[in-house]
Amino acid sequence: TFPERDDGKLFNTCLAYGTDGKLLAKHRKVHLFDIDIPGKITFKESDALAPGNSLTTFTM
Repeated sequence: TFPERDDGKLFNTCLAYGTDGKLLAKHRKVHLFDIDIPGKITFKESDALAPGNSLTTFTM
């Protein structure tokens, strides 16, 4: 995955390539990891990234 900037937002993006090197699909992570355990850990991926808005499927 890599950070992808689009329209002023930053997405966690993954690209899928076929064996011929052609781009098959681009997926933006939909469910961002946010956790808050009082007194232990707080991590909010959503503080830095925007969620994607669709699921991604492709045929290999």
